[in-house]
Order: sequence, then C-alpha cells, then structure tokens
Amino acid sequence: MSHEITESDSLFVTRRPAWHKLGTVLDSEPDTDTARRKSGLTWEIVEQPLERVSTFVGVDGNGSPVEDTTRVPIATHKALVRNDNAELLSVQATSYDVLQPRELFDIMAPIVEAGGGTYESAGSVKGGRRVWVLIKLSKTVSVLRGDDEVDLYLLVATSFDGSLATHLRVTPIRVVCWNTLSAATGEIASGKDRVANVGGWKLDDRGIAIRHTANQRDLIEQAKVAIGVAHASFENSALAWEQMAQTHLTAEQLLAYLHEVMPDPKMPARFLNEKHEQQFERRLDRARRSRAKVEELFDGGALGSDLTSARGTLWGAVNAVSEFTDQWDAPRAKDRAGRVVFGESGRTIARGTRAALAVLNG
Repeated sequence: MSHEITESDSLFVTRRPAWHKLGTVLDSEPDTDTARRKSGLTWEIVEQPLERVSTFVGVDGNGSPVEDTTRVPIATHKALVRNDNAELLSVQATSYDVLQPRELFDIMAPIVEAGGGTYESAGSVKGGRRVWVLIKLSKTVSVLRGDDEVDLYLLVATSFDGSLATHLRVTPIRVVCWNTLSAATGEIASGKDRVANVGGWKLDDRGIAIRHTANQRDLIEQAKVAIGVAHASFENSALAWEQMAQTHLTAEQLLAYLHEVMPDPKMPARFLNEKHEQQFERRLDRARRSRAKVEELFDGGALGSDLTSARGTLWGAVNAVSEFTDQWDAPRAKDRAGRVVFGESGRTIARGTRAALAVLNG
C-alpha cells in the first residue's frame, strides 16, 4: 500500500493519542474554528483549466530551424490543485464536483453546536487527496453492565483524486481499544444491508455515499437522517453484543470462527505454472499467520481482552478480529491510519460480525 500520511498532511485527535501515534493531541474538545485550524484543513482546492501543448520543430525555406507551439484547451477535464502548496492532486472530468475541506466542517458544525456531538479527529492523508472530519456522538452503550463501553461516531469524508465517494458514515468504536465495529444487525447476519432511500441516495446502517456531483452538498440536510437510522441500528447492535459477551468459546469453536472469517484460499484444480503455485502458497501462509495473530490477541494480547465481557467470549473474538484488521494488518502506522479512517478494513470486520451472529443463531 502506498504511503498514506505524507509531509503535506496533518491531523488532530482529542484527549488521547491514537494507537498510530500520529497527529496533534488536543487536551479538550475544540470548537469548529479550532478543529479546522488544528486539522490543517485551512487550504482549498483550486480548479485549473488544462490544455494540450503541441510543438512543431522544422526548417523554413532558407533551411533555418523554426519552432511553432500550439496550445489547445481541453474542455473535458480540469486539474485539482491545493492553493497552499500548488500541489496537483488529480485530473478529473469537468463534471467532478469538489466538496471543499471547510465544507466538511459545515456539515458537522450544526450537530456539534446543538450539543449532539464533539470533534474527535480531522485531517488529511495522501497529500490531501483524502480528507475527513470525525465527531463523537452523544451515544454510548455498555456491554455487561458497564464493564465494556462502545461509543458512536459520525464521519464525513471526501476525496480529490476520485478514489473515494463523499461519505457520511456512522461507526461504533469500542472505547478501551479504539476498535472499529460493524453494526450487529440481522441484515449483516444475512449478508444483506438494510437500505433506505434518502434524498434519492442509498442509506444503510453505516450511512450515505454519494458521487462527486453538485447535490452532494445536500449531505448537510441529510446528516440528522443518517444519525437517526444509525441510532436505531446501534440499539439493536447493543443487544447482540451483550449476547456475544455472554457466549464463551471452546478452542474448537474459536478455530472454526477464525476459519470462517479468514478462510484459506481455495485450492485451484491445477497450477498454471510455478509462479501461480507460489502465489497460492503466499496467500495460504498469509491466512494462517493472520489467524494465528488473531488467536494471540484473543488469548490476552489485545487491549481490553482481560475484561469480563471479552475474556474467552465471542465478543472477545469479534474484537480480536477488529484489532488485527485495524492495527496489525498493514505494515506501517501511516498506512493503517488511513485504512481505519476511510473504512478500507471494514469488510473483514463485517465478516467477523457476520460469523459471530451465525454462532449466536446456530
């Protein structure tokens, strides 16, 4: 994976350092102006026109060299450039609508100012090609009567290189270890998402995703709707998490769970060549090493694994998968930070939740 956090990036976290040890740590919850300043998201994207430059080199009638340059505007595309360091972030179609970094705070500010949440983190990765703002919502659930707490967060994120649609996403995070979790709903258990139509977009238990078109600014109006849907999912998830915390696993059950979440690759009927066989062996080795690491985390290596709710339980297994995916399954902290913020590790975490629900329902 390419380097996520560069010298052109900055971020802040509130109260305690994130596990990746990156960014400025604030002692208290900032207001919107402070959050924007500390995040470093004070720059904007400038859209610049493109042109094709053609240079013809030849000789005139007297045999003397001549050079003729022609500039032709490219009407179909534009350049997206940071106004603080003049760095070219990408070239996009002219229809690509830019949601400026300050507009992410415009989405979150009404929620924060109404007492519905506090700024937790904000910043950029990949030289500013991806930016985000994360707030902690005023919602907490306790697993096993306060032994273990899960908070609810709201993320808004966008990209300037076409790698990410604009997202408004709600994420449960376990307090003791900062593990991201999937909503534990019946739809997740069946492999399907509960989807509602909100303003013509697809809204599921995680939130809204919309392409870079002009109506993405309607996210400001839809934020409260997304939170409402997420709150309902959060309450249902809390019931499932409580059941997981009361479900103890034998060694055989843990092994079966891990094989479901991180299965061995399927053996091909035949190998095409030696390189094909070596690729399979590497994938098989990776799956085995991943399961071994998760088992180590489950057996006491994970943060919070000593809590009553997690020790030897299905809840502990779910969080071991989450901690591995968030904090171990990328070689560098600078890479892992971006994966967690933008949900790129979410598929494995969702599989972990789905497999856990299958255990409960089995």
